[in-house]
Amino acid sequence: LPPRLDTPHLPRPSPLPPLPRPAPPPLPRPAPAMSSDPDGRLGTLAPSQSSALAALLALLPPRLAPFAPADLVLWHVSLADPPLASEPAALSDVQAVVLLKFLRAREFDAERAAEMLVGCLGWRRGFG
Repeated sequence: LPPRLDTPHLPRPSPLPPLPRPAPPPLPRPAPAMSSDPDGRLGTLAPSQSSALAALLALLPPRLAPFAPADLVLWHVSLADPPLASEPAALSDVQAVVLLKFLRAREFDAERAAEMLVGCLGWRRGFG
């Protein structure tokens, strides 16, 4: 027999909740760096990394000349005040940290790091 239209329908059973997903396996943790490992950070530079920082400092003055001092600020660190030193040992710690970020990003190739830094400053000047 066809169902009668005047009878209420039975409520549908509520859908089952989705099954929980299994947790992903934990990522392997890198081995802790020993203090003697040169990781390219301030205080743990290898001699080749220190020389790359010195080479970057030699490349920067003519490349940064077109920028106003207000444009030479990255991560609240001014690269203009105090002026960049010609020797890595004379840099302020925060200036060295900023320059080392660019050197690490370009595998301590001073020429490529200088291009990246100037490109970053130009982009920031153009886009605020």
